[in-house]
Amino acid sequence: ALKDLFAGKSTALAPDTAGVVTTAGPDTLVDSTANWGINAYAGYFIWISRGPGDGTTRTILKNTETVLYIDKSWDKKPNKDSQYAIVSKLPTNHAPSGQVLPITELRKLEEKARKMDIKAGRKPAPRQYTK
Repeated sequence: ALKDLFAGKSTALAPDTAGVVTTAGPDTLVDSTANWGINAYAGYFIWISRGPGDGTTRTILKNTETVLYIDKSWDKKPNKDSQYAIVSKLPTNHAPSGQVLPITELRKLEEKARKMDIKAGRKPAPRQYTK
């Protein structure tokens, strides 16, 4: 809000991020390794980039440190084999029919997800967008 600017508070957007799903409920997604600020991602989009539910996007209504609450139930619920991206805006070429992020963004998110898998001691998924 405008008053926050004058109070010296930061209004910077939370950074886009990616990770691996721990579990999901009908209208939630949990990443037990996350440490998100409370409601830092409210209004952002969650995009399932790999695994069960891939290609699905939902709007994030609110979040805790590890749980995202989404605007409508999953058609195919993500699970521990799913990877996700949280983005502040979907690209203009996005459509719900499986069209997803531009290749440059996919490459960045894929490498980040691979590094997260390796750090967590998991075998990373095969590369789809990078060499």
